[in-house]
Amino acid sequence: MFSSFNPLSVRKLSQLAPEIPRGILYSADMPIHLRNVWLAPFVPHQFRHPHHSMVTAEYVQKLAAQGLRVNTWTVNEPDDMRRLTACGVNVLMGDSPKTMKEVIG
Repeated sequence: MFSSFNPLSVRKLSQLAPEIPRGILYSADMPIHLRNVWLAPFVPHQFRHPHHSMVTAEYVQKLAAQGLRVNTWTVNEPDDMRRLTACGVNVLMGDSPKTMKEVIG
């Protein structure tokens, strides 16, 4: 999988190697056009990687309805792990595999 905060890099990879799955990373502190993923319709991708603080169950459902999977980062707190799992995210990325295993199995 290839992921980047730069949607133009993701678009370029889709042209160079369309067989490689791609995702767009973003967070709430980015400029509005990046955090709201305005270029998404022009960037072939299968995954969205929002910072965990941006994720709600409704957001995950909205993206799933568009055929996108949601992988969120950097999830290190047990309460966040439980909340995000309940929201239906596909992947949690974090720095403590042991804690993640203890919390979500």
